[in-house]
Amino acid sequence: MAEASYEEAIAGLKKLLSEKAEFQETAAAKIRQITAELVAITAGSTHFDPVDRIRTGFTHFKKSKFDDFIENWVKICTPAKTKTQTNCTDMSFEDKCTNCEKEAVNVSLGNLLSYPFVRESVVNNKLFVRGAHYNFVSGAFELWNLDFKLTPSLVV
Repeated sequence: MAEASYEEAIAGLKKLLSEKAEFQETAAAKIRQITAELVAITAGSTHFDPVDRIRTGFTHFKKSKFDDFIENWVKICTPAKTKTQTNCTDMSFEDKCTNCEKEAVNVSLGNLLSYPFVRESVVNNKLFVRGAHYNFVSGAFELWNLDFKLTPSLVV
């Protein structure tokens, strides 16, 4: 099974390189780099453990890339948390969490509008952006339209 995947990958690479000649130099450089890394790894050692290599690579990725990504992703929705804490003081904690989840969707919708091509398509009614929230416990699915206002430019 692994051999079939390997053969498919090689065939796919050959096809890509035959169609896109401009990638050949980059692909050759990458193959040389990977080969050199593998030679360097196995050169000083009589034992090479691929499972250990994968494990240490995963740990490195998680610590150096993934944790930062998740942290930054969660920070994006800080305005949703602030709005929920301000406007939902009389709700239960569970209801506040649900409200915050929905507000986080609204924040993401607002972020979509920061892309000029998305904003232009929404304004020209070529793209309709909607928010959604799914409650896994009750099975309820809520869908809402994007509510936004365009304000005229201010000249100072």
